[in-house]
Amino acid sequence: MANILLSAKYNTEAFGAAIQEGMVSRRDVIAQTVASLGMTCEAVYVTPMADHNIIMLLEGTADQVTALMKLVIPTGTVTDSEVTFLMTPEDFDAAGGAAEYRAPGQ
Repeated sequence: MANILLSAKYNTEAFGAAIQEGMVSRRDVIAQTVASLGMTCEAVYVTPMADHNIIMLLEGTADQVTALMKLVIPTGTVTDSEVTFLMTPEDFDAAGGAAEYRAPGQ
């Protein structure tokens, strides 16, 4: 499984509701939802001064993240999201293979 950094921007109404509910409660809901999809939620961070983002560090697959987004996006509470797959230097060095590539114009 990959390490994944997922940033989700709540709309103003959803962020206000999360504040009322409590961010610890919101973290627990996120962790339960992620676990139900077979992923692990390593951490949840809140960036209140930077666009109402909830940032999650997850362990999972692209298919699992897609399933999560298919659950969340239709609710309308998330207005923007960004997914970044994180690699250790060892994983990065091990990636690749014998494939060839020709750059445009070469």
